[in-house]
Amino acid sequence: MRHLLACQLLCLLFAWTVSTGEGAAPKSFEVGPPASWVNIADVPTAGSPKEHASGLDFLLLDQQVRIASGDTYLRRTYQIVSDSGRQNNAQVSLSFDPSYQTLKVHHLKLLRGAETIDKLDVSRFQILQQERDLDRQLYNGTLSAFIILEDVRIGDVIDVAYTLHGRNPVFGDHFIDTSGLGWAVPVRDFRYRLVIPAERNLQTRIHGSATPQVSARELDTGEKEMLWKNSHLPTIHPENSVPADYVLYPFLDVSDFATWKDVVDWARPLYGNDESATPLIDALVATLRESGSTQEALALAALTFVQKEIRYLGMEMGAGSHRPSPPEEVLRRRFGDCKDKARLLATLMTRLHLRAAPALVHSSSGNLVAERLPSPYAFDHVVVAVTVQGKHFLLDPTLSYQRGDTLPKRHVGTYRTYLRIAAGVSQLERAIYGPFDMSRIRVDETFVLTDVQQPANLKVVTRYEGKSAQSMRAYFAQTAREQIERNSLDYYHQYYPGITSAGAVDMQDDESLDRVTVTESYAVKELFSTTGKGTVLQAYIQPGTIWSWCRVPSLDQRQHPFSLAAQPVYVTQQITLQLPSDWPVTPNRTTVKDPAFELTVEVSHPASRTVLLNHSWHSTNGYVPVERLGAFADKLREAQGHLGYVLTYNPALAEGAPYRLNWPMIGLALLLVAGGVYVMVRFVGRRNSAPPPLPASSSFDYLEPGRNNLEGLGGWLVLVAINLIVAPFFTASSILSGHRAYFNQDVWEALTTPGATGYIPHFSLVASVELSLYLLDLLYNIFVLILFFRRSHLFPFQMQVFIFFRLATAFVMLWSNSLIAVDAADAVSPESIRVIVQTVIAACVWIPYFRISRRVKQTFVR
Repeated sequence: MRHLLACQLLCLLFAWTVSTGEGAAPKSFEVGPPASWVNIADVPTAGSPKEHASGLDFLLLDQQVRIASGDTYLRRTYQIVSDSGRQNNAQVSLSFDPSYQTLKVHHLKLLRGAETIDKLDVSRFQILQQERDLDRQLYNGTLSAFIILEDVRIGDVIDVAYTLHGRNPVFGDHFIDTSGLGWAVPVRDFRYRLVIPAERNLQTRIHGSATPQVSARELDTGEKEMLWKNSHLPTIHPENSVPADYVLYPFLDVSDFATWKDVVDWARPLYGNDESATPLIDALVATLRESGSTQEALALAALTFVQKEIRYLGMEMGAGSHRPSPPEEVLRRRFGDCKDKARLLATLMTRLHLRAAPALVHSSSGNLVAERLPSPYAFDHVVVAVTVQGKHFLLDPTLSYQRGDTLPKRHVGTYRTYLRIAAGVSQLERAIYGPFDMSRIRVDETFVLTDVQQPANLKVVTRYEGKSAQSMRAYFAQTAREQIERNSLDYYHQYYPGITSAGAVDMQDDESLDRVTVTESYAVKELFSTTGKGTVLQAYIQPGTIWSWCRVPSLDQRQHPFSLAAQPVYVTQQITLQLPSDWPVTPNRTTVKDPAFELTVEVSHPASRTVLLNHSWHSTNGYVPVERLGAFADKLREAQGHLGYVLTYNPALAEGAPYRLNWPMIGLALLLVAGGVYVMVRFVGRRNSAPPPLPASSSFDYLEPGRNNLEGLGGWLVLVAINLIVAPFFTASSILSGHRAYFNQDVWEALTTPGATGYIPHFSLVASVELSLYLLDLLYNIFVLILFFRRSHLFPFQMQVFIFFRLATAFVMLWSNSLIAVDAADAVSPESIRVIVQTVIAACVWIPYFRISRRVKQTFVR
């Protein structure tokens, strides 16, 4: 309703009252003074114009209705304050419905300073038929008396007044009306006046934030007057995504319907049974009975026929605005608007012995209906309410692209409040959301790369269910396939420049499940591209579908609530990256929760060359009140911070890639090796000058009971030998796995230069310490291994030192990891703790063994 009021004023068509009094109208108009019952208002002085984007400053909006005569007097006076106002409003259009209204123009003036120029030249008027709802397939037959004003200048005031006589006969003796109380343009004075018969009772209600002055008095004619007026109304600034049931533009409800039962009683004759012959209906009912034996099957067959076979087209002249055409006529011509199709469907279902009736709803602001006065104006759409096996469903015969093989899949609970047109109904009813009132979208994107520097293949499979499936059917039905493919390519181009199509867009429709599956194929020329610093390549992976829900208008200066989604929305987007080589990935899961939505992002690594990015979005409450906009915006920014994933590829790190030598680290390695070899040469040849006496017994003798001579490499020494032989290979493997980081100058610069891609603080210190420890461990391991097989008397002591060395190395490694760790969890990893624990246990076992074992004493004596 608020959109209707805004458009009427912005188009300079002030809404007239549907009033009492009938009469045919010619396709012309008359000129004359207003009737005596009209109260002529004073026009405020223009003064300093109020600047506005519309270029208009309304000085007076005056609407007066006399119920007894069926007359509506309207006057609007506005100043042209800019060139845009002159361009768009230097013509006057007065609209009326010729089937029941006549138009009488009282004056048309142009005020320029103290000068008044009469512009009411009948010869210059044209009568035009302007169908303003053609884009909605509606024809209402409205005519407009149209005149283009000459010599209009900025600062001029245009003053027009006219009366519409007649009422829509479809309402009988009832009187209903709505009047705007706030607009998106400046309004200095507003008046809405009702002249009511003394015996007439009316209900009135204000919706929204308007606070007009209201007065009532008795007139000399014996009638009553009610007057709503206001001055210097605040200009309402429209905003995007305002909830449909939020009253942005305040308005006044007027109705003489006392209850909702009165509305039902008014509507029932309009939707009653057609007593004339209905051969087409009879034949169709006979055909539908063959569709199945269950009530649900019959209901689905009737609904599907009306949705698919009766095209949407409305002839809403005069009483046709609310009176549906006879079902037989609708079936014969195969077209109708919502009320025609609803009456036809209800008739078919009744003939099929189903409990069905037309139901009045509002297409967008159903939650507001219960707050309105009882009136047909509370609704703008008609559906069918049907009860099958004790369950209630709302079915919309105008949804040409709705599918599904069960009634729950066809139920439209998003209309929420409805009024059944059936005997015994006296109250509004409330529909609940069904599983298919929601929009469910699942996007699966798979990138396949055989080489990071070659184009990537991208396959996109998107599944739509519920409301989104209907939208996609309409999109594919009403858009050329070539245009669809261009639109899809343009969409992905914003995320992946250079993308090209690799095949036609394929659309598969599973009507029974109400699911549409769209498959697309692309080639991404440069998924990885240079970053501007060195030769490092990066790929930015964006979940575009999820992003679209996180991009909202700026909320910083917003004054009205925000609508995130009209109905529940579930969106999941999975991105699979199949990469040409092993890729290090840290799995993680993040959830951002807000009362309006919930976002989950999960990164996983199911295989060495596969990265999986899972995103899910759920709108938990589409309504965000003004007081929560700040917190909502913060949560949105937090959600945006978790979207997108970056893959970094440094060619210098690739296996087989050439590199410049890092001489300082090579020098460090050579120095350690040379020093270690020198020490080994000095110590390996030393002989035992005085072997120690053999101990009488040992706590380790139980391993070989009954033996006094334990000399030789046996017993526990076998385990020592295996460890000393195998350990150097693991140490050498660690050095080789990091050789590019240690000895490649390109990689070293990328990791140690501040500002460079991949820069890691303290990496130069950590790498130097790690390389030194690895080399010392390798050299010491070889040293003790030689001593072991030589049975050198130095071996037991050096082995104990070697164990202490490894224990110290484990703690140093833990410290070095903490210097380059991103967070504390990375610094103290389970692997680091495991190594330290194992080293401590080894020290506790082997050091005592080498100190007191008889076999060690007898074996290592050379």
